Amino acid sequence: MPYMQRLTWDGIALHAGELPGYPASHGCIRIPDSFALRLWRSTKIGTRVIVLNDKSGPAEISDLHLFADEREAKQKPEAKPTVAGTDSYPRQPADGIATTGEPTPDLPPGPLSILISQKNQRMYVRKGLKPLFDFPITIANLGQPLGTHLLMATTYGEDEKSLRWMVVTLPSSQHATRAGAKNPQVATAREAVDRLTIPEEAVDRISGLLSVGATIIITDHRYNQHSSGLDSDYIIFTR
Repeated sequence: MPYMQRLTWDGIALHAGELPGYPASHGCIRIPDSFALRLWRSTKIGTRVIVLNDKSGPAEISDLHLFADEREAKQKPEAKPTVAGTDSYPRQPADGIATTGEPTPDLPPGPLSILISQKNQRMYVRKGLKPLFDFPITIANLGQPLGTHLLMATTYGEDEKSLRWMVVTLPSSQHATRAGAKNPQVATAREAVDRLTIPEEAVDRISGLLSVGATIIITDHRYNQHSSGLDSDYIIFTR
């Protein structure tokens, strides 16, 4: 397909125009030729793509209080430095992820991806597509729905230290939002974040790696690393 950019390994892609001979599509996103060309020239492998319907547009969310951003962490004398090529932290065992405690190789390129699963009661961290480490986490009111939320660091704030985040949320049908919330998806995402307690060691490690482009997925659903195919990011099936 002209200017095709693959989104999944089972054939979903962005591409220009219609399929030859008929207008049907098996889930691909067809875009005008001129825009397809502009998009092709401005993107690269690993670019984040979010596909939404009209009811779930992104919203800005601030004051997450999950991690310190990369620049702020470097200014904290008490923070444990993270140096590419070395890793002396003890590892926690996880679902099939190697946690030997031996030094890790040089960190791969690409943004940080974090997945927090209520079902697993665990947080998984990878950079690019390479798993780095994982930690157990504590969730208040365990079993009460969190919903599923994607948070992405879009830019640095005016102080050039804090990160600005946007959120796309798919709240559980059982999840009750605060009465009178001006923006329900921000309210449900903030409620989910407020229920998380992350080990200090994990906060230190992640703070040293955070930068623009980092993503955090918070979900009620179980994470199974074998469902994430070759060269893919975290995959969570919500139904």
